[in-house]
Amino acid sequence: MRKSNKYINRNIIKIILLVLVLILCVFLYYQFFYKSKNNSNTRDVKSGEVVLYLSSEKVNYRVGEEIIVKAYVDTGGKAINTVGIRLSYPTEFVEIERVDTLESFCELFPENHFDNTQGLLIYSCGLPTPGFSDNKGLVGVFYFKAKKIGNFEIEFTDKTVVLANDGMGTNVLSKTEDLKLVTSSD
Repeated sequence: MRKSNKYINRNIIKIILLVLVLILCVFLYYQFFYKSKNNSNTRDVKSGEVVLYLSSEKVNYRVGEEIIVKAYVDTGGKAINTVGIRLSYPTEFVEIERVDTLESFCELFPENHFDNTQGLLIYSCGLPTPGFSDNKGLVGVFYFKAKKIGNFEIEFTDKTVVLANDGMGTNVLSKTEDLKLVTSSD
């Protein structure tokens, strides 16, 4: 009787160890391989660097199709409270139809207008102290309509700013990332 109990106890210990090793393997796979392969929105940002960037679901659009462009900020861990975006876009290829603020981390929107004759979007938003310091924050969503076949770029102008929540309005923007798009007939 004692031999069979020892035998059963050893087998149970072996099974428990095997299960723990399998759990560890799944965890390590997820941490090092699955996350890096499947998280395309991860930014390669240096610590403390504040980056403002544009994103769309795809690069190629048909003439007449709606192009949804999202503006994001990566704060690099810094507390910010204001984002002022100035975008230029080629009016022969696209025009803005509307701007959406519903999903933005901002609470206040003092500037929100665009000019499809000049190809300029002016959009500012902010929020009170303590500000925003997450790695990825949606600033706003801009709905364009493709007008003409070709390659073009939607670009941040040099008047674009990200202001720190430091009481002095310090521009902490390190870099911007524009968006290159293509329109075609089909």
